[in-house]
Amino acid sequence: MNSRIWIIVCVGLAAIALLTYELGSGIERRQTDEEADWDEIDEASDGSFPASDAPSWTPVKGVGDV
Repeated sequence: MNSRIWIIVCVGLAAIALLTYELGSGIERRQTDEEADWDEIDEASDGSFPASDAPSWTPVKGVGDV
């Protein structure tokens, strides 16, 4: 009886390991597909990001009472 339980536990753990491996490879594959969609426009946009932010507008110069 104990050997049957041991076999069931081992088969269950093997199934969990296989599913975890398969799901992990799917996530990695999806990430590489998203990276493949990166194009020249995305590169230019990413490179100019700090310059594309509008300057802040404050009606007051300096610090202190207005």
